[in-house]
Amino acid sequence: MKPSLSHEEAFAELDAVAFDLLDTVERDAIMAHVATCTVCRAELDALQETAADIAFATPSTQHAAVASRERVRERLLARAGANGGNGHRKPKATPLVFPRVPTAPSGVPAAPEPRSKEWLPIAAAALFVVSLGLLAVSYMNQRGANAIRSQLATAAATRRRADSLETQLAARDSLLAGIVGREVTMMTLTSQAAKDPYARMFWDRARRSWTMIAHNMPPLGANRTYQLWLITPKAKISAGTFTVRNGDAMVRATYDLTDPLSAIAVTEEPAGGVPQPTGSVVIAAQTR
Repeated sequence: MKPSLSHEEAFAELDAVAFDLLDTVERDAIMAHVATCTVCRAELDALQETAADIAFATPSTQHAAVASRERVRERLLARAGANGGNGHRKPKATPLVFPRVPTAPSGVPAAPEPRSKEWLPIAAAALFVVSLGLLAVSYMNQRGANAIRSQLATAAATRRRADSLETQLAARDSLLAGIVGREVTMMTLTSQAAKDPYARMFWDRARRSWTMIAHNMPPLGANRTYQLWLITPKAKISAGTFTVRNGDAMVRATYDLTDPLSAIAVTEEPAGGVPQPTGSVVIAAQTR
C-alpha cells in the first residue's frame, strides 16, 4: 500500500489527478489526502473545471485565445521599447563633441584623442530592451506549449475513459446474456457452515458458458484459493480458481460438457489450483 502523502506531495500532483494521468494506487493515495484537506480539495475542483473547459473548447475560442496571446505579446514589446526598461524614459542621446587638438610639430606624434563614454548608457538600455523582448516571447511560447500539453493530456484521458466504458459495457452485456438467456439453467450451491455461504450457477447451454455468483464465502489463509469443479459421472473438471472480496465473488468459464452434469462444487485448495480436488467442499449443488 502506498504510504500517506504530505500536503506538499499531494498538492504537487493535483494537476495529474485532474487530467487522470495517474495509476489507481497513486490516485487513491492523493485522494485520501484530499478528503481531509480543504485547501487541496478546492485546488483540485478548480483544476478539474479547467480541464473540462479545455476539453469542450470550440475551435473558435481556441483561435481567439491564440490571437489574444499575440496581442498581449505585441503590447508588452511595444511598452518595453517605449520605456527602455524599469519604467523610465529612454535616455536621450547627446551629440558627441571631440575638442580640436592642435597639430603637433613635425616629427612629434600627436597625442591620442580621449574616447567618450557617453555611449555606454545607450547601449545598456538597448540591450535591456532586446533582452526583455526575448523574455516576453519565450514566456508566451512556454504558455502556448503548456496549453497544448494540457489539451493533449485531456484528450488522452478522454480516450482512456471511453475505452474503459466500452469495455465495461461489453462485459455487462456478456454477463447479462449468460444469466438471462432462454437456454440458461440456474442451480443453487449451498453449505452447512455457520456463516452459510451460498452461490448461484447460471449455465448457458447454447453458449457453453458458466457464470457463478457467490456470497458469504469465508476468507482463506495464505497460499490458499477456491476452485470450481464441474462433476460428471466420468470426471471432475476444473472450471478455474478464484478469490473472494468481502465474502463475494463471481466466476465465469466456458466449457462444453460431453457427458451429463452430475454436480457442481467449490473446494478449498492450494494457491494455483490442483488437477483433481483434494480439499474440503465449501459449497455444492446436485443436478436433478
